[in-house]
Amino acid sequence: MESLRRSVDFQRWRRRHLPTGQAHPKHRYRRGQHDGHEPWGGRAPYPELSARAISVRELDEPIPATETLYRWIAVGDVFGSEVLPHAVDLARSSVNRSKYWSDPFHRPPFDPAQNGLAAITGADLPVGLQLNDVEYEFFTVDWPEEDNDAHAEIRSGRAPTRERPRGDRPGGFKPKSPDAKTKLRAELSQKMRVVKTPT
Repeated sequence: MESLRRSVDFQRWRRRHLPTGQAHPKHRYRRGQHDGHEPWGGRAPYPELSARAISVRELDEPIPATETLYRWIAVGDVFGSEVLPHAVDLARSSVNRSKYWSDPFHRPPFDPAQNGLAAITGADLPVGLQLNDVEYEFFTVDWPEEDNDAHAEIRSGRAPTRERPRGDRPGGFKPKSPDAKTKLRAELSQKMRVVKTPT
């Protein structure tokens, strides 16, 4: 129970203090790269957690465009063979990399209600999406977690331009317009395919 509490505490701290797209602090702990640029001034925010950081694998990027990414889905997330827009998160859709996720069809789900699987590859991600005269894209980010080495994320953002050569990578960006958000979700969900029907 204590281990679970600490894990939850760390995730809460990360979301509150770590800017989107910044190097994962657990990787920094492991390599000892406290260069004074971290928001906590080079000191681990949870000293008792630094020893646990060794269990998190190194970042493995870029994720190959052909690698299959799996996302857990529930009964209400699908209509027949289609994945519905609300089944994906616009800012960060959690997925599991096939490279680090052996035998996904026989794995117990993290949430019993989400026992189905949708799949997609980086090559399948929507491109060239024009919304309010702005081009958007989807991209993948390797984001392993302490209890899930396979974890990665699909993020959305404004596509690269001459003024912004990296676009919104790696952090991502959500448009403010509700209609734009709905369209982006729909574009991503339409590219996913149900490979294990939820029950």
